[in-house]
Amino acid sequence: MNGSLLERCTGSTLLRCLWIALVVVGVSVAAVRIVTRYADEPRSDSKNGMIDFHNGVYYPALSWRQGVSPYGTDYVARYPVARQLPAMSPLVLLVHTPLTWLPLHAGEVVYFVAMLAMVVAIGLLTSRDLGIDSPWACLPIVALVLFSRGGHITLYNGYFTFEMVLASLLTLYWSDRRPWLAAVALAYVSCKPNYFLPLLVLVVARGNLWLALRGFVIAGVAAVLGFAKLYALTPSGIAALLADLRGAQDTHMAEPMELPIESWTRVDLMAVVSKATGVNFDGPPLLVAMVIILAIPCYLLWRQQQPRSMVVSAERLERKSHAPGGHARLSRASIGHITGIAACVTLASLVVSVYHHAYDTLLLVPPLVGLVHMITTSNVPAACSPRAVPQRAFRPIAMTAAILLLWPQVNLLSTSSVLERIDSNRWIYQIITSSNAVAISVALALLCVLLAKDVTPKR
Repeated sequence: MNGSLLERCTGSTLLRCLWIALVVVGVSVAAVRIVTRYADEPRSDSKNGMIDFHNGVYYPALSWRQGVSPYGTDYVARYPVARQLPAMSPLVLLVHTPLTWLPLHAGEVVYFVAMLAMVVAIGLLTSRDLGIDSPWACLPIVALVLFSRGGHITLYNGYFTFEMVLASLLTLYWSDRRPWLAAVALAYVSCKPNYFLPLLVLVVARGNLWLALRGFVIAGVAAVLGFAKLYALTPSGIAALLADLRGAQDTHMAEPMELPIESWTRVDLMAVVSKATGVNFDGPPLLVAMVIILAIPCYLLWRQQQPRSMVVSAERLERKSHAPGGHARLSRASIGHITGIAACVTLASLVVSVYHHAYDTLLLVPPLVGLVHMITTSNVPAACSPRAVPQRAFRPIAMTAAILLLWPQVNLLSTSSVLERIDSNRWIYQIITSSNAVAISVALALLCVLLAKDVTPKR
């Protein structure tokens, strides 16, 4: 059977039914865990079903609508939550306000369905970026997300990670096609600064300066309007508001899961440095580290820019072939907005450059799928320059990077239930809890090698 691996895996009715059954199992497992381990308290070690929906989505937006700042201490006293909302953009409160028009349990059901819709959207977006028109091709990707550690825990806890992942992917996917929609998606990402700041830098490095400016302005206007309402809700003025924001962030970062030395979920490179040095880096040092980590990827992305006249149509890409033993040629996968080599570098850099958790590795699903697509098809990427990567070298490098990107999706060792049994051995604990960040960082280095060899100098 011809076609890509995704098309071959979903090419018959039987295969489609099997994938649908697998998706149903993934959804059912998450739903059953939510019901049997539902969080009826704001903080629990064993019952966490939809706990992040309560603490990070529903009650912050409800307090906002009812005139109580979710960044203040009064919020914790008046609502059944574990702590104040961290220092996020007030945009997150605005976009989730419609859920508060429903009772809590109805809101949970609506949001669970919305999360499933976002998973399907991620799958469809990824398959379309590979040039696959069949909607069935998204099924393996949807199954991968549902059974990944990040996908399952997001469905189970009800956090808004899928929103941030989808908005980030749409920013890149629409960057050339629909720049204004991409700017809106980028502004949406500003709900979480740890997504917004590195993505903004990477978008500029990819040559989309006007997109970055538009997204920054939209996000800025939304934040100003949101903080204006917060100012009105804070009787003591701007000083008290800033104190609330600092206090909320300090309380958040004092949690064991947030402290890089203790955290078993952090996947950014600085968390590994913290474990190695015994220093909990936070605040300005993290921003400095982000700039340093992004320097080489941004340089390569900047060099990779091409004049618009060199962008080949999809039809011409389909007709490209490769000569045996020669250099790999440009394929649709190699310039994919979320699945190509440049996209792999962009999204891997976004994850490891600054504070991120295991559920944020969902950003790596399209790059992982893109690498597998390139490895398993005849149109492997490469180059517009004489320094193209030979085919014999591309496949092992890409395969190694794909395996490394897969590790955080399936790594069940770095979970509280496993680590509780080996907590007395700190060396093993540190190695296991650092493995995700190390894997992604090594994958990023390999992808940078591929991108460095797939560069057309600016003219």
